[in-house]
Amino acid sequence: MTTTDTHKIRTICSINPCPTFDGVVATVRNGKVIKTEGDKDHPWSKGHTCPKGRHEWEVLYHPKRFKQPLLRTPSGMKEISWEEAIEVASERLGEVRTKYGPLSICSTLPRDPLSLFMRSLGSPNEMTNRDLCQGTVEVADQLTYGDVITIYRSAEDFRNSGCVLLVGTNPPVSAGGQWQDILHATRNGAKLIVVDPRRTEAARRADIYLQIRPGTDGALALAMLNVVINEDLYDAGFVDDYCVGFDQLREHVQQYTPKWASEITSLSPEEIVQTARTYAGNGPASYRGNLGLGQHSNSTQASRAFAALIAITGNIDILGGNRLPDPPPAGFEVLNQVLEDARVAKEVEEQALGADSFPLWAGPDSYMRAPHNPSVINAMLTDEPYPVKSWIVMGANPVMSYASAGKVMEAMKKLEFLMVLAYTPSPTSDLADLILPLAHPHEQNGVKFSPYGNWLSAMPKLVEPPEGCREDFQILHAIAERMVQKEYIQTNLIPWENNDEFMAARFADSKTSYQELCENGPIIREPKYKKYVDCGFKTDSGKVELYSSRMERYGYEPLPTYTECADSPTLLPRLAEKYPLCLTTRRTRQYLCSRSADYGWVREVDPYPQLLIHPVTAGERGIENGDRVAIETPKGSVRHVARLTEDIHPEVLSAIYGWWLPEKETEENGYLETNVNAVMSYDPPYDPEIGINRVQGVMCQIRKV
Repeated sequence: MTTTDTHKIRTICSINPCPTFDGVVATVRNGKVIKTEGDKDHPWSKGHTCPKGRHEWEVLYHPKRFKQPLLRTPSGMKEISWEEAIEVASERLGEVRTKYGPLSICSTLPRDPLSLFMRSLGSPNEMTNRDLCQGTVEVADQLTYGDVITIYRSAEDFRNSGCVLLVGTNPPVSAGGQWQDILHATRNGAKLIVVDPRRTEAARRADIYLQIRPGTDGALALAMLNVVINEDLYDAGFVDDYCVGFDQLREHVQQYTPKWASEITSLSPEEIVQTARTYAGNGPASYRGNLGLGQHSNSTQASRAFAALIAITGNIDILGGNRLPDPPPAGFEVLNQVLEDARVAKEVEEQALGADSFPLWAGPDSYMRAPHNPSVINAMLTDEPYPVKSWIVMGANPVMSYASAGKVMEAMKKLEFLMVLAYTPSPTSDLADLILPLAHPHEQNGVKFSPYGNWLSAMPKLVEPPEGCREDFQILHAIAERMVQKEYIQTNLIPWENNDEFMAARFADSKTSYQELCENGPIIREPKYKKYVDCGFKTDSGKVELYSSRMERYGYEPLPTYTECADSPTLLPRLAEKYPLCLTTRRTRQYLCSRSADYGWVREVDPYPQLLIHPVTAGERGIENGDRVAIETPKGSVRHVARLTEDIHPEVLSAIYGWWLPEKETEENGYLETNVNAVMSYDPPYDPEIGINRVQGVMCQIRKV
């Protein structure tokens, strides 16, 4: 007779990019997770969780999970011990640093121990994926308010809103917990406005749905500013007391009439006027702009225009508006202070790739303090302006997630040392010289703080990791220590040897112990509103900058403006004859960035990526539902399966981002066949302010295969 030990543990969804961190309950049987489900007692998510969150535990038992370090040899990848792996990593990185200098080493993504590790090496080239995510929106927010308040990791108070404006975002798929709050608001009478070329799940519930031409959101925002200002729908008190540049903005937006915007956006003047009046007249109003807004070469100014709209209507840091972030809980500043103290010297930060061209993104005075990713890839290929010879990748899959995927792969092959820390194989790990197996968040103690819900929750260890997997702190601290011993670097700036030491530091000054947080459940902190009354805004002027002094200082337009994307069909009519359609991308409810293509449950639902296409557009090309189609851009061709729907504009297509075919045993692992990033460009023209290139609304054509 065998004894079965089954128990349940309250924790948090382990998917790091998620904005709400839904509460989940894990069922553990005999030391193995067998199920996770929504935590109905979680004070914020109240039992909601998405398919990704419910299935994420399955990666713990993925059949191809890395469980031992792997080293590339002439005969292929071979398992080595951790002692050998630490020795190899420290020696190879040390050799590159000695031969080419610290700038020759870059990393992705800039997370806690990896950032400290890079600073131990003396390199400022900590790459982030936010250039292809919401980087333009983040920079625009900080230029305007000094804080980030409109992205998916912000603190929009949807639940108490009288109007919700969503631009290029689909919360039912991307942020299900927040969607529940939006639905709550609409049941209480709130108006919902959705701007998207695709009739998304959110758009189907909208009071006003605007099927806009991709890349023209900025024109819509400027015309809305025109209406709100000219009809005196703005909050004069807030503008007078807390904004600078309103008089210049008033004069500036006179040129941006609804009629002008109509000719650009494919919307009617009446729709634009109605939208402006609805947003301004049904406060408090909250706003969210996401990838559909932020992935164009004119996105920073478009985001600035929406930022100005929020400000002049007085919807900042009020109940039902876009809240400024509250200070993090005690202990969460520990890491921030350590990171700040470990910054490389200013003259080194000034050499970050792209700092000379995009000073708002890269360099010591930038908002991101991250290199310009396309400049890093070019440096790998050309050694200009200096060589980049080693790349440390953790929690990312650049081969799939970066544009110009073939170029990224070519750059990786030119590296002298590529080190990947990962759970499972990917097209990126296929190219690695050294693979280090990571312990999963469910295999270590953690804690989550959600700015959105302003709550703190424990994320206790559910099970032990496989014997050959280690925590990121443990791995990178050991490599740095060995490099100090070998005199490749002077100091190991990672103060914690493992995750438990890091957690102890976080709770050292807290009134609540970690054990108490685990036992008592999440703590919700009451938000404070109108913090700017006492503290001002974190801008150069201390006020909301409708007219940006920093933009002016760096030679950019200080007031939000509109320019057509340089590679748009409007400006390139001859090319548009060959490529008359606009290619956009999306994620499915099941898909997690570029990680899920080899998850069995995902492939049962989506065996092959689907291209959304309007029936009229398909009929003109002899395409039927379920046909394999080739998506062609000036950069090449990839394949999807056609899915006909009237929910998309006839001139727009919607492909799935980051899809690959792990079952294809080729060097590229099937990624070139289906990954739309293979036909997107990481080359100019760039957004002039931060250097993003266009990966939404790309000119394309399709044909039946």
